[in-house]
Amino acid sequence: MFIVKLFGFTIATTALFTSIAMFVMGGKWQKIERAAYGENRRPWWFISLSAIIISFYIATLVSFIGNEKTWASWAMIVIIPIGWGLKAAFIVFNSKGR
Repeated sequence: MFIVKLFGFTIATTALFTSIAMFVMGGKWQKIERAAYGENRRPWWFISLSAIIISFYIATLVSFIGNEKTWASWAMIVIIPIGWGLKAAFIVFNSKGR
């Protein structure tokens, strides 16, 4: 269950960092997002971070399957990834969204 908790803390910390970065960096943050989402090709750092997050998620999912399940773990392992998937689909398949 440790990895599930670590995954949750990582998501929360990343969300906090992202919010603070948006507030502090303003327009510079928009340039970073535009580079990640708005270009024809994804930058290497975006692909690398995506691979790390997906690997971490898979390891967490394997741990989740074999351990006790709580409402919070269900939210992190099932509901949040569904939201990520929907967001990704809207961005990838919508030319105006890119």
